[in-house]
Amino acid sequence: CLLRLPRVKEILGRRIKGFVQSAIDPMSVPFRNKLQEKQRQEALEKKRAAEAEDADARAAREKREQRAKEKAQAKNDRIRTRTEKRQAKRNQREEDWRLLAAEERLAKKVRMGKITAQQFEAGVKKATRKHDAGEDDDHGGGSSDDDSGSATTCEESSPAENV
Repeated sequence: CLLRLPRVKEILGRRIKGFVQSAIDPMSVPFRNKLQEKQRQEALEKKRAAEAEDADARAAREKREQRAKEKAQAKNDRIRTRTEKRQAKRNQREEDWRLLAAEERLAKKVRMGKITAQQFEAGVKKATRKHDAGEDDDHGGGSSDDDSGSATTCEESSPAENV
């Protein structure tokens, strides 16, 4: 007799009249052949050991992810002081001016014929990526690019003079 219906495409999700699924677990039914049953038991043990290792690794990974999520949530939930807000605003303005200055330097090079339009576009993309990375790093300091290092002194002195 059948303990369970086989999982085949034709009968998946359908109810078969007169069929009652057995309460017996099919994995607990032993083979009559002792050698075959021994092999089945060994395979089951290997499978259980692998599942246990996977479960331990999965639990550790989930625990790390949960800690990281809690840490990020705590950082986001922390109330910033007025001074921190002001400093963040100053840093943002400074980064925006640096980005604008980099674009202006590149535009001037295009006007003077020193670089092409494609080089200009690539330079603007590069400056934007550095600008975005700088926001993520909480004002990460100076950059190694030769274009952005030359105009930092005039930007810090007075943004209105650069316009």
